[in-house]
Amino acid sequence: MALEQRNSSLRCRLLLPEGKSFGSPIHRLARYQEMFINRHRLEAGLAAAAVCVGIMAQAPAQAQLPAASLTPDQFSTDLGFDNLKSLNITKPSASLEELKKLINNEANALSQGFLAQYELDTSKLFWNGVDPVEVYFINEGAGYRNQLFYTATDASGGLTGSGKIFDDISSRNSKLSESNGPLTLGQGVSLGGFVGATQLDFMIKSNGKNGGNTMLGTDAAANPNRLQHVVAFQHQDWIILGFEDIVGGGDRDYNDVIFAVRGIQHGAPPAEDVPEPSALLGIAALGIGGFTTLRRRKATAA
Repeated sequence: MALEQRNSSLRCRLLLPEGKSFGSPIHRLARYQEMFINRHRLEAGLAAAAVCVGIMAQAPAQAQLPAASLTPDQFSTDLGFDNLKSLNITKPSASLEELKKLINNEANALSQGFLAQYELDTSKLFWNGVDPVEVYFINEGAGYRNQLFYTATDASGGLTGSGKIFDDISSRNSKLSESNGPLTLGQGVSLGGFVGATQLDFMIKSNGKNGGNTMLGTDAAANPNRLQHVVAFQHQDWIILGFEDIVGGGDRDYNDVIFAVRGIQHGAPPAEDVPEPSALLGIAALGIGGFTTLRRRKATAA
């Protein structure tokens, strides 16, 4: 089923204490995450994409974003955000203050201890079984021209879907802007829905647009260097993914590629109760018995 395609832009302001300036990569990542952690009104501002029922094996279509009757500035104001690129610092956030206490102001990387304490296990991301999976580009801070892919596997580990989500993760509006970057901040893609319990793996092809071939995904064990290249945090129905695109771990700032995803959850959904064969036979017997009794009554009445 084809999905209606439409491109749109979303501009957002990230909220940090006034007068502060945090230039390290970790604080840039914190800003991007803060947009979702503190300003959940974004949930109401992004429209759900058209739902594609079944397994998506082809390249996904563009998700629909609202604001048909609003200019980008009006749209941002209506959501309570300003321009994402400007990174305006306007007011404090308790969650960010807590984050700052845990991380040295001079640090350029997240420690493995911090990751172990606060992040989600990125190898346990599953379709929530209800909503279409939607992926939104938030920002990127990389010199590489990366590409984003996904795979979907069923409960037995069989591949049920795969595709390229973004061919060139670069933007004229990102923190490290590219004059010919094709993406707008907030641009979304819908992967549609899936069938049954489905595990999702998101991965980047490092510098893939320029010929790179190294895939770095949410499953650290499957990465060529067996290192973690993705961190994930959750707020309400959003999961924010931050990627490190340099093989070997790089600076571990995890802000080279940043996306927000909804329609997924951490951990597999509960398995549906399936009646035992004996129970099904019993149900069938009741049905047959009832039908036979009904026929006898009709015959007697006749």
